[in-house]
Amino acid sequence: MNTPRSKPPERYSAPKPDHDPAGTYLAGIRDDDAAKAIGKFLTGWPHVEKRMVVIFGQLATITDFYLARQMFRTIVSQQLRIKIMRSLLQKTPIHRGKGLFFDKMIKEFEALNKVRNGYAHGLWFTGPDRNLYLEEETDVYGVFLNKRKVMPEELVGHLKRMADFLKRIDEHENNLLLAQTLLSSHQKPPPRGEFPSPPYSKRG
Repeated sequence: MNTPRSKPPERYSAPKPDHDPAGTYLAGIRDDDAAKAIGKFLTGWPHVEKRMVVIFGQLATITDFYLARQMFRTIVSQQLRIKIMRSLLQKTPIHRGKGLFFDKMIKEFEALNKVRNGYAHGLWFTGPDRNLYLEEETDVYGVFLNKRKVMPEELVGHLKRMADFLKRIDEHENNLLLAQTLLSSHQKPPPRGEFPSPPYSKRG
């Protein structure tokens, strides 16, 4: 006796049209302030990636910044970078005492990267109401039916998130350098064959 399927197979379903203002949507960004804000976000993103090397290096226990950066850049998939960092943090004994700072930084890096991808690969339009609209990249057939309005507050908010993210990494690294300096000033010479970890450097 054949048992009937409890759930139909997954198939195409037409996307629901949005309810944006009717009229002509012009390709591109026609507002100079919005263009500047998006440009600042996209050109600031490589700096976020570079500073994330500090977190990656700590989790991978690499004390040389240039080596950590080379390994980070060799992993070309952002999702794979995030997966590696999260796996190192959650599944290796050496990090069992790490606080929530690292979880929060990885999560925020992932969220900012999603915004960056949407802004960089989506289709921007200026609507008939002169507002800015974005069709974000998706795997749904017929996505052209769906646009979302992007208000100036969103752009300003993401720029602030990026600045806060960079500030937190800088503060974290400065605390590391201070702790290592204090430790080395009170530390006896290491046993033969052992060397203290050199501080990270942001340069390069």
